[in-house]
Amino acid sequence: MALLEVEGLVKYFGRRRVVNGVSFHVEAGEVVGLLGPNGAGKTTSFRMATGQLTPNAGKVTFDGADVTGLPMFQRARRGMGYLSQEPSVFRKLSVENNLIAILEALPRSRSLGRKLTRKERRERANEALTRFKLDHVRGNVAGSCSGGEKRRLEIARCLVCEPLLILLDEPFAAVDPKTTEDIRKNIRELADHGIGILITDHNVREVFRTADRVYLIADGQVVTRGTPHELVNDQKAIDAYLGRSFEEDGFTRAMASRLHPGGDPTPAPEPPPPPAKAAAPPPPAKAAAPPAKPPVTPPPAKPLTITPAPVAPPPPRPAPPPTAATPPPKAFAPEPVATVTPPPVLFPAATPTAFPATTPAPASGLFSGKVGSMLEQEKVRRLVESLADDGAVKAATLELVKKGAAAVPTLLEALEWPNAVHRRRAFEVLKFLAKDAGPLEFDPDGPPDVRLRQVAQLRRRLEPRR
Repeated sequence: MALLEVEGLVKYFGRRRVVNGVSFHVEAGEVVGLLGPNGAGKTTSFRMATGQLTPNAGKVTFDGADVTGLPMFQRARRGMGYLSQEPSVFRKLSVENNLIAILEALPRSRSLGRKLTRKERRERANEALTRFKLDHVRGNVAGSCSGGEKRRLEIARCLVCEPLLILLDEPFAAVDPKTTEDIRKNIRELADHGIGILITDHNVREVFRTADRVYLIADGQVVTRGTPHELVNDQKAIDAYLGRSFEEDGFTRAMASRLHPGGDPTPAPEPPPPPAKAAAPPPPAKAAAPPAKPPVTPPPAKPLTITPAPVAPPPPRPAPPPTAATPPPKAFAPEPVATVTPPPVLFPAATPTAFPATTPAPASGLFSGKVGSMLEQEKVRRLVESLADDGAVKAATLELVKKGAAAVPTLLEALEWPNAVHRRRAFEVLKFLAKDAGPLEFDPDGPPDVRLRQVAQLRRRLEPRR
């Protein structure tokens, strides 16, 4: 039986069916990639496999057990590791303490069957720091590390938990080529040690160089599957996602032929023979190649992406009205009240009774001091992020109400987030928690400069109450 088996996943957002019967599996010691264009349902399928989203239909089986309805933390205790796309390090802790904090939270070691001692935690942290080339920054605050160092630290934190399976969300994003190569080697080493790996990333070439098998998702369904070499030559994959760029730059022959499940470096010497054949017509062929590459790289496309930035100035136009006097914010008040009327359903009539518990201490006795407060802040942040998920908003709201004043700083921060749904629902929770402070003025859909001023006023009113 496969280590991870996903069968017939279906997911609706409103009336739209985003995922329609996606199935895939991952064996122990195997690297599997999920590819697909934006909006194809790839990320949604990945999140249902990790437990971030609950499918409307289908089944997720991990290590022989049905985990479809289990939350992420219970899947993690069963051996399912997850590396998010967004930075997830504890920014104010040192690199070493990031690992120690995770090890302290482990109920028991999978290999030893008991909780680790302090000495064992130190030894395991030291081993991970050395393995991922982080020993030289072990005492540095994690927030000051480079993007590549943070990425390696995240993988190290995941690995110290002894997972059976690791799900990597865009591990090659925003890292330099050298770090990308290091991460790719680390992934292959993990697979060689029997750990299953599931990757989703838009860096197609790195996924092809790393994965044993790849699934291509488009329009909410698996269009095709196979080894990287098979997909590069698959007409369905070419039409749906890959295009002809892999043939134009020689990837089909140069790289796909070198892919082996074990990542064995011995096939690498095979590419030299093609240069010998190309040596017959060297000057013309190689001279023609350079001109062909300029059209492939789209430098002009970048200026096009910058053009939307000038469109941002329109927000300052509505700015003058609010700056004229304080009344403008009141003019905005009716609109949010009208648009935000649905979220109050989040608060049942019995919920106010939960408000007295407004000073929750760090949840467990595993941590104390700085580490405990950091973990508590991360927990609150995850709850606030869940407010945008229609399936999790009610549970997240109740938990935030229980957190009380401890949730106020993160809710204020959410008012500045780009997602309007986050802003609306965070403001509803904030109004409920601060109902004794009088009416609060904030327009979740207003211009950015108006929102910033309103958030600043809310901070002055509410943060001293913490």
